[in-house]
Amino acid sequence: MTGKPTTIDGYLTAVSDDKRAALERLRRTIRAAAPGAEECISYQLPAFRFHGRMLVAFGAWASHCALYPGSSAVRAYKDDLKNYDTSKGAIRFQADHPLPPALVRKLVRARIAAIESMDQRTSGPAGNSVDASGVTRATQGRSRARRCAANRWAAHGGPHARGSPGEALEAACHSGRLALSATGGGARRAGVVCARVV
Repeated sequence: MTGKPTTIDGYLTAVSDDKRAALERLRRTIRAAAPGAEECISYQLPAFRFHGRMLVAFGAWASHCALYPGSSAVRAYKDDLKNYDTSKGAIRFQADHPLPPALVRKLVRARIAAIESMDQRTSGPAGNSVDASGVTRATQGRSRARRCAANRWAAHGGPHARGSPGEALEAACHSGRLALSATGGGARRAGVVCARVV
């Protein structure tokens, strides 16, 4: 494979014909079982996302093909998978002995149910994640970011360095010398806002 694939089609063009055919069948079955899922490449493997969360991934290796439905789905259907080589979250199979479509549909539906269950447990009124105390993570993140930003601003000798961290941040924002912006990675998912001196 030359370069990193950016689409599932790009990934499949680089695998052997027999594995490509098996993975295409698997792809069609997943797409039919999860019509609302979107295709993507994750960790350089073809994958599907559902409600922004990883649904399943699949791939071709030198000696086998594999489906990655996650550990809970593998555990739930371990009796149905006894003829396949499995590990914590992977099911390995040969291109000439693919997973039955009915089994793939069961695995995908189990993952969809798990994702929907997670969504129901963690979504608050505005769609923010809620911790055990009922406080949204986005609110917690913003509060922590404001304290950190204010402390940094005060440490840099901001105009209200002697005031409380909240006063320092507010003064810095109003003066236009401090910009608030979303950060990447987990902070963005939690709605954390960080500050930087401009």
